[in-house]
Amino acid sequence: MSMDRPCPKCGSTEILGDVPVVSSVDRISSTPVVALAYRRPEARIFKEPVAHRLTARVCAACGLAELYVEDPKGLALAVKEAAAAAGADRPGDEDLR
Repeated sequence: MSMDRPCPKCGSTEILGDVPVVSSVDRISSTPVVALAYRRPEARIFKEPVAHRLTARVCAACGLAELYVEDPKGLALAVKEAAAAAGADRPGDEDLR
């Protein structure tokens, strides 16, 4: 994520990068917001969750915020594994096409 790009909304170059995105804050902790995928979404238990924190790039002039996943390749890999497993779990689906 490049902080040297100007804001796409207002053109300002005053950009705050890697701002944590949290769902709640109390006196001693905060709860991060994550992008979540499951390697085995069809499973009743042991779905094998893959979660990666979100960070934001925020324009200090207009407030526009862009969200970024810390490990987009890891998240994409989990989604691809789930799709491959779903296809392998259902032999005969090719007859329905």
